[in-house]
Amino acid sequence: MSRPADLTSRANESAREHWAMGQARDVDLMFRGSSSTDVAYAVDEDHPPGPIGTTEHALGVAPQLPQLDIESAVRHLEASAHEQSEGRCAQYVREAIEAGGLTVPLPRPRYAKDYSPVLIEIGFREVSPDGYTPLRGDVAVIQPPANRVEGHIQMFNGHIWISDFRQRTDLYPGPAYRRDQPAYRLFRWPLRP
Repeated sequence: MSRPADLTSRANESAREHWAMGQARDVDLMFRGSSSTDVAYAVDEDHPPGPIGTTEHALGVAPQLPQLDIESAVRHLEASAHEQSEGRCAQYVREAIEAGGLTVPLPRPRYAKDYSPVLIEIGFREVSPDGYTPLRGDVAVIQPPANRVEGHIQMFNGHIWISDFRQRTDLYPGPAYRRDQPAYRLFRWPLRP
């Protein structure tokens, strides 16, 4: 008799939660019910479990999580940026993120304003604007001002915001944005050296 379809999913979730809370020792065995015979896999206390039934889980090896090399990303963006906008902020910031070691999945958003869910998907965390101080590698996604559709995306290099061009030190990239002050979201890579 096989297990209910959602049992493996719940077991994966439980194992990850226990590991994240430092309770991997309490999770001695996790089970995978792919047939009438259940197969048990030990969870290594030093590594988060991979999905049940995977080699990473069976060996107690942490799956490789993508890492952003902020320095490489910022250096790439600084080397590529122009003095004036080329109208390609999404391309330049995406290429910088990829130069830093992450992959932006296909299909990519058409407009810069639509990059927030993608940033979260690849591992960035949203930062509250309350009391915000930008850090090197932070990314801002800004909605468009009136009569525009594309919005804007930019990365902070430690001194100024950069996209396809070197911007002023404030968050908004140009006069229409400063006039309308559209909504924006801020993102930070959570694992810092």
